[in-house]
Amino acid sequence: MSFEYYDASGLAVGADGVFIPAASLTGVSASEFAAIQPAHLKFSKTILGMLEKIYAVLNPTAFAKLGFAVTKSTNASGLDRLTNTFSLTFQKVANEKTNSITQIPVPTTGVNTGVGDFSLVDIFPSATKLASGANTPSAGVLIPTSLVAEYTSLTHAGLTISGSSDNRDWLAGFMLWVGNSATIRGASQASAITARSVSSASATIIPAQFVQTTDPTSGLLAADLPVLSLLQRVVSVSVELELNPSAQTFDVRSATA
Repeated sequence: MSFEYYDASGLAVGADGVFIPAASLTGVSASEFAAIQPAHLKFSKTILGMLEKIYAVLNPTAFAKLGFAVTKSTNASGLDRLTNTFSLTFQKVANEKTNSITQIPVPTTGVNTGVGDFSLVDIFPSATKLASGANTPSAGVLIPTSLVAEYTSLTHAGLTISGSSDNRDWLAGFMLWVGNSATIRGASQASAITARSVSSASATIIPAQFVQTTDPTSGLLAADLPVLSLLQRVVSVSVELELNPSAQTFDVRSATA
C-alpha cells in the first residue's frame, strides 16, 4: 500500500489515513494528482512537496519544536540537474524504570510551559484525519495510517489532528517510513528519490536546559536522570530536480536509473 491521490473534493478515500490538501504541499497543484498522471510522478511530487514544507516550517529557530531538527542541502547532480537532500533528526526519551520510549515531554512549569509540541496543521494547513469511505474535502493526498503504524504505536483511532494536538509521533513515524520504504529510483523503477537512509538509534546526553530549575525546556525531571536516556535517529532523503532554462522552470526528475 502507498499513497492515495485525489484531484477533486467529494471523492471517497480507500483507507484510514491523514489527508493533506494539495494546496498545503510546496509546489503541487490539484491537476498533478489527476488519474492520468503516472503514479511514480505523483509519488515523487508528493514526497518533495512534503519535505520542502517540513523544512520550511521546522527549520526556522522561531518555530518551537522539541526533539526535532531538519536541514537541507542542494548539489548539482548533472547538466541542468540538482539534488535536494533533506535530513530530519528526531529524539525520544527512553525510561529504563518504565521500559518506555516516548516523545520528550513538553515543560509543565516556567515560561516554556506547553512549548515544544506541534500539530500537523502547523506544517500542513487543513490536514485532517479521514476514515475509509469518507469524502475528500479538496484535491490532495491520503497517507494511510497503516504505513505510519509500522514505525509507531500510534493508531488511527488514537490520532487527533487539531491546532492544539501533538503530532510529533506521526511525523517521526512517517519519516521512518520514507527512509525505509519510499520508492527509490532503479533500473526498472522510475522515481525522483535517488537515496534514502535511516540511522541506527544513538544515545545522546540530555541537555542541562531540559531539567534546569528555572524555566526548563522539557518536562523531564532532574530526579529521573539516572534512568533516562535520550535516543536520536536521522532520516535522510535525496530528491532530484531537473531545470528547464528556456522556460525558467524546474520539476522533479522522476526517471529510471
